[in-house]
Amino acid sequence: MMRDQLLLSIKLDPNYALAHVQLGYTYARIAVFLENNPGLIEQAKQQLAIAEKLDPHWATPAVERAWLAYHQSELVGYDKALNEKWIGIGMGHADRALKLRPNDPDALEIRGTLEYWRWLMSLEPDQTRAAQLLAQAEQDLRGAVADREQPFWQRID
Repeated sequence: MMRDQLLLSIKLDPNYALAHVQLGYTYARIAVFLENNPGLIEQAKQQLAIAEKLDPHWATPAVERAWLAYHQSELVGYDKALNEKWIGIGMGHADRALKLRPNDPDALEIRGTLEYWRWLMSLEPDQTRAAQLLAQAEQDLRGAVADREQPFWQRID
């Protein structure tokens, strides 16, 4: 039902970036939480990429793409190479979002989550760098929470 409404919105206005983000989000959530459906993940990636192209100054599409990469890393189990791949892709998306909005709580949350996931999966062999990775994850996650303590009207672009 929601999917049909979003598809109709896009049909009426193909340049409606928000509809593309919401459709990508919908496909991703269905694929990750309801079905094991690689086709829907690909459709989610496509919709989010379209939204980012339509509005390159909006951080949300990059944030959602980072979350999608994180969820894909969760699906590969303990395969270090695939985890490195998906975490790297997710970090690229998170970094793009943070260039647009340096203190964006959603972007900080996903970057911190990816850093923590990289640390948790023991993907950083150097102990000093691993400790730095964990500290950066904590800093990002604390930053994400601290910004959310402000009333929403103070966080709106």
